[in-house]
Amino acid sequence: MPVVPIKRQQAKLKCLATELARIRGQTIDEVHRALANRLAVLELVPYASVNIKKLRGIHKYLPSSQEAIKLLHGLAAEREKLVVVARSTSEFGFNDEDSRAGLVVYGANHALSASLGKGGAAFSALLERLSRS
Repeated sequence: MPVVPIKRQQAKLKCLATELARIRGQTIDEVHRALANRLAVLELVPYASVNIKKLRGIHKYLPSSQEAIKLLHGLAAEREKLVVVARSTSEFGFNDEDSRAGLVVYGANHALSASLGKGGAAFSALLERLSRS
């Protein structure tokens, strides 16, 4: 049985899921189940945003963060997966010029407002990729 994304992730993906449901003629629940099997969300360091200043640089010392960085770079190098880096781009080892086919990097000037909502580069890339199958 597929894992359904948690409510917070479902909220982030609402616009994308709604559009995919319309294109595919599926319910939102069906789309969320499909997304749970096709989409991964990595957080460098999960934190409450009010505490970020206290945690700056901690990713360098956390084995889980180092593994997340390796995984992300490996997926980006494959070029078969679509990788979206919305925040902490420099900590993940990417910069504004790294965007290319299969990799969407939000620059520092967009990082705080980066979203998967309609009109964004990530929304368009994800919709195109996910509506193929």
